[in-house]
Amino acid sequence: MLNFSCMTHELNRGTGIAGVILALFLCAFFLFLSSPAQANQKTTLNFACSHFPPYLVENNKRRGISIDLISAAFAATGKKTKFSFYPWKRAYQLVKDGKAHALCGCSYRPDREEIFLFSDMLGHVSQGVFRKSSKDNRPISILEDLDGLSVATIRGYALQRELEARNIPNTGVLDEKQLIKMLLSDRINSIYAYKDIILYNMALLGKTEPLDYSELSSQPQYLCFSRQIEGNAMALKAFNKGLRMIRLTGEYQTIRSRYLSLN
Repeated sequence: MLNFSCMTHELNRGTGIAGVILALFLCAFFLFLSSPAQANQKTTLNFACSHFPPYLVENNKRRGISIDLISAAFAATGKKTKFSFYPWKRAYQLVKDGKAHALCGCSYRPDREEIFLFSDMLGHVSQGVFRKSSKDNRPISILEDLDGLSVATIRGYALQRELEARNIPNTGVLDEKQLIKMLLSDRINSIYAYKDIILYNMALLGKTEPLDYSELSSQPQYLCFSRQIEGNAMALKAFNKGLRMIRLTGEYQTIRSRYLSLN
């Protein structure tokens, strides 16, 4: 109402052309203040996350590498964030439908281009082979190089299916802590796992023994913003700017180091 009433007031006073011009200027100014860009600056960005330690940790004071990085990047550009946890499929649908601003992380696929705006790379999920530093140091660049080694991995994971598809004998266990204990006690001499998850669990166990790691593949991770929400393109730019800032200041690596025993 303010933008129209100001012009009407000037016209009623009969101030002529100069008054009308002033009134139009004032109205344009107030419209700018109430524009979507200004509103977007104050909007709290709602993220849909799925529990995946050490990147996303539900019901814990230490919320995970990804959440800490996202919070720091947006804090650097003056934006507020809120993180809620859901099963992966529900989180994905919420963002797809525009009921949450973004996923806390996802991988790129061409078929997702129509659904999401992808940020600069938040990080990457590396998978490979851990061995004790004092043991067999043969180079490992493909899974077939594990021939002759005793291998353990998480039962039922895609990693175990990869081993089985190549007829590589392996021992399946319930969790990463068990993998670490088996490796350190020489019950097996290699584990096939996700790098950061092993390092995170070593930190939780208080283990500092040096391990050799051979990366076999790495998948980049991004913030995935819904295309259904107006203003998300601006939020994407703000995040990318903030991410560059925290990389430059060293905060990015500091955050990762809080969770991982080796870097």
